[in-house]
Order: sequence, then structure tokens, then C-alpha cells
Amino acid sequence: MAIYLQDDFNRTNSTTSPGTPVVGGPYTVLVGTWGINTNQLYTSASTASSVITAPAAADIDITATNTVLGASSQGMLFRVQDATNFWYWGISSGTVILQKRTAGVALNYASVTGGAAGDTFRAVAKGNDIWTFYNGTLFLKVTDPAFNTQTKVGFWINSSTAARWDNVLAQDPPTDPTGVDGATATVPTDDDYAATLSSAILYKGRDTAALDAASEA
Repeated sequence: MAIYLQDDFNRTNSTTSPGTPVVGGPYTVLVGTWGINTNQLYTSASTASSVITAPAAADIDITATNTVLGASSQGMLFRVQDATNFWYWGISSGTVILQKRTAGVALNYASVTGGAAGDTFRAVAKGNDIWTFYNGTLFLKVTDPAFNTQTKVGFWINSSTAARWDNVLAQDPPTDPTGVDGATATVPTDDDYAATLSSAILYKGRDTAALDAASEA
């Protein structure tokens, strides 16, 4: 399994350079001023929509931890085309959110209230499928071909010198990201229930005669 980027950011403080990652790189600053503060990645100037990237692959498994929250938004990026076209998985104004940004316009796939210092974000992209995990739990799976040939990962911090990222790892995705090879939960329909009733079912500990009769009606 190839590792494209691995970094604990444990190096000398700098207000002007993110330095060299442990594995992979180099980093490329697209917007803002990025550096190292107390062994974490940050932006030393409060610049809107700051973006930094590193080479990776289109099919990718990337994980990182936001160790300190900023006042606005901070996200882990994957399948980055440029500073305004990418997938964003992180925090925005008090919500945990998955976004696709196209020409700077955000399409929100899902969001929930939350986001705390120490949260771990993980995204797995394979072909047109994307799985996102929040603190180790599957958050959402989407199917979208956008940017599926783009081979950069990175970070976004909006107008904050407080926000921090740490412990990034970007590597080849596993064969089966969720343990069921892409199976996702679906909301049952009336037809699903009808099909279940018409099949042979073991009703443990219950009077099955009435249920059998119902299924044959």
C-alpha cells in the first residue's frame, strides 16, 4: 500500500513555511500564509479561504485531526483541482460538513451540528464513490464523479490564525472501506416490507400461526 503523504508536523516553528513532510510532498501553498506552530499546521495570517496541497492520488484514503478550532471553518481536502475546485470534509461555523466546491461555489452534501478540538476526519475516495468518517464512524457515502481524476490532497483554513491540523496520512484506499464493500443503508419502502412478509421467516419466541396467516393473505 503506497503512502503519498504522512506528516506529524513535529518541527521548528515557522510563520512562513509548512516545511517538509515526513513522507511525500512537497507542500504547495495556493492561498494564504502557512506555517508550523507547536508541532501543528496553521495559517499565520488571517486570510480568507487559505489552501495548501500536496501530491497524492485520485483514489485515496486520507485522515487528519483538527487539534484546535478556529472561529470559522477548517477542512481536510481531497481530489483538489485548484484553490476553488475540490472536495471539503471538515467543520464550518459549528457544523461538521461534507462539501463539493466547484468554481468556489459550495454544494453541501450533509451536515450536522458539531465539531470539536481533537476530531478526526477521514475520507476514502474510490472511482465515483466517496466515504466519509467522523471520529472513526461512517458519516456519509456519496457517489459523484466530480474531480475523480484530481491527484492532490490538502487543507483549508478560513480567516483564522488559531485553527490547527495535525497527523495527516494519505494512502491507497482499502479494498473495502466499510467492511461491507460499499454497502450503504437504505430506507425500507412498503414494497420491501411486503417482500419480507411473503418470504419464509423464523419468528423466534412468538406465535407464528397468525403471522403465517398474514403472510399468506
